[in-house]
Amino acid sequence: MKILFTILTIASLFLVGCRSTLNYDNIQQFHDGFSLVERDGKFGIIDTTLNEIIEPTLDGYLGSEFDHYFFNSWLYGIRNDSLTIYNVAGSLVHTEKLKVTSPPTHLSDQSFLVDSIIVRTDNNEYEVSGSINWGGISKSGDTIIPFEFQNIQKGLDETLICSRGSKSNLETIIYNFNGDTLWKTYNVPIYSWTLNNCYFFHPSYINQIQIWNDRFEIQDTLFYQDIIVNAHYVWLKSNNQWNKYNSKLELVDGPFDFVIKNEFWGAIWRGGDMAIINSLGDVITPFIYEGEVSDYISNSRLIVARNEKKIDILDLNGETLNYIKK
Repeated sequence: MKILFTILTIASLFLVGCRSTLNYDNIQQFHDGFSLVERDGKFGIIDTTLNEIIEPTLDGYLGSEFDHYFFNSWLYGIRNDSLTIYNVAGSLVHTEKLKVTSPPTHLSDQSFLVDSIIVRTDNNEYEVSGSINWGGISKSGDTIIPFEFQNIQKGLDETLICSRGSKSNLETIIYNFNGDTLWKTYNVPIYSWTLNNCYFFHPSYINQIQIWNDRFEIQDTLFYQDIIVNAHYVWLKSNNQWNKYNSKLELVDGPFDFVIKNEFWGAIWRGGDMAIINSLGDVITPFIYEGEVSDYISNSRLIVARNEKKIDILDLNGETLNYIKK
C-alpha cells in the first residue's frame, strides 16, 4: 500500500510539474503570435512558446488599457515617457520622446491562401483591418478579385465571398475562381456552411435567416435574430439566447447567454460562467471561467481563460499548459 501511495504521489508531482506556474501577475489573449504580460505594474511581451520576448520593464504601451501593441511587424511600448519599438526577436530598434497619442490599429494578416487564390492587400503589406483594398490574385499573378473589399472569405465550390461598405450600406459579391460574378446582394451578410453545402443569407433589417443552395435558390427560412456558423454546428440566437443545432438543424444544446467564435476556438456563457469550445463547437472545458466577451477575442491556437483563482493557458483540447495564480 505504501509503495502504491509513493507511486501515485510521484505521478501527481510529475503532472503538476508539467503545468508550471508562470511568474506574471496577468496575461492577455494572444494576437498575431504575442501576448502582453504584467509583473509588478510593468509590462512585457511573450510569444506562443511562452518565451519572454520583452521583459516586463515597460511602463505602458500605446493607447488605453490592453490595446494592441503589434503593428506592421513591430512591437511597441512606452518606457520613461519615450516610445520604444522592438523587432519580433525583442531587440530594441528605435526610441524617441513620445509624440504618438493614439495606438496603432490592430492589423489583418498580410496574405492568405484560399485554395489556388492568394488573398492579400493591393501592396502586399499589412493594412488596417477594414481597409477597402483587399483582393485576390492567381498564383500566376493575374488579378482575379479587384482590390476593393474589406473582407474576403471562402464560399462553396471554389467561390469567394467578398464584402465592402458599412453595415447600413453593405455590398456582398460572390465570385468564382475565374473572377466571374455569381451573385451580388446589398445589406445581406452571407455565411457558407460546407457541411450542408448551403449559404445562410441574413438580412439585417428583419429577424430571419434564409437558407440558399449553391445555385442561389432559397430552400428554407429560419426566424432568428442572429447566426454563427461552425464546421459541424450552427448557433442561432432567439429572444437574446443562443442555442446550438446540428446538421439537421435539430437542437443539440442551450440556451446560452453569449457565444463568440474565433478562428480556432470560441467561448460560451451560461449564468455568468464561461466554458471554452473548439472550432467544431464542442465544449472542451467545464463552466469554470469568467470574463467579458472582449476578454476572449484571439487569433491564436493558445487560449487564455481566467477566473477569480487563476489564469489558465489552454491548448485546443482544453488541457492546461501553464497557469498564473492570482
